[in-house]
Amino acid sequence: MPSLTHRTGLVLVVLSAFGFAASPSLARLAYEGGSDPATAALFRFALGAAVLYATHRLRRGRLALSRRLALIGLGIGLVYAVESIAYLFAVRLIPVSITVLVFFTFPVMVALLVRLVDKVPVTPVKTVSLVAAFAGVALTTGAAPQALDPLGIGLALLAAAGTAVFIVLGGKLTREVGSIGFALIAFAVAAIVFGAWITVAGALNLPETALGWVGLVGGSVSFVVSVLCFFTALKAVETVSATLVANLEPILAIAIAYLLLGEVLTVPQLIGGAIVIAAILLPSLAGRRPAG
Repeated sequence: MPSLTHRTGLVLVVLSAFGFAASPSLARLAYEGGSDPATAALFRFALGAAVLYATHRLRRGRLALSRRLALIGLGIGLVYAVESIAYLFAVRLIPVSITVLVFFTFPVMVALLVRLVDKVPVTPVKTVSLVAAFAGVALTTGAAPQALDPLGIGLALLAAAGTAVFIVLGGKLTREVGSIGFALIAFAVAAIVFGAWITVAGALNLPETALGWVGLVGGSVSFVVSVLCFFTALKAVETVSATLVANLEPILAIAIAYLLLGEVLTVPQLIGGAIVIAAILLPSLAGRRPAG
């Protein structure tokens, strides 16, 4: 099988951004049709695990895991389960546009985690980026015409932190067991977590409308495809660079929320969102500055 080129990797990151951008609005459609976050999470992870397992078997792949890799995979799966339910509940509690902007502080968190895990220094530019990103989030959430649920904001930040951990550790596991093997482990663990949750709670809330089913199935498919595209891309694209390219996601997500749900941001919120996106792009732009 030919090796993945850097350009193809970037294309996969862009495709993943489209899929991730559509997921929250599709999830909201599922909720409006009678579903809930736990059911949506179970559906997307169970579907993902089934598709990945079938793909793995068709490719005659072998998933030989050492004890260390198995424990890492279990841990990452649990982190992803927490991240996903936090994000899905945030979408239910606060507008999709706000959820996406708060959540998209995760690229800056990735840079900090890479500093801790891989000992890559946090430059002054990245420090400025971190401060600006959170200032933008504060402006975006504080300028809402109506009071925003603090729990929704907190869950969006928790989802961002979980995603940062998932990307940094997941990138390492992907290089050892492959993107399909890694995603299969993470999805299977998360599916078991949500299956147990729903079994104990006794509440599987499937949509009651056709549009709700479109949201549930469409959100699950776009999510699975996006995860595969992103982690496949990490074979050819450096982790921090991939998260910076993925900055298309908040712009696309806000546009999709406007088209599907009619959500509109106020001018101060748009300014705050622009600050968040600019802050996340800053390290990449500074790195490309020509030498004087």
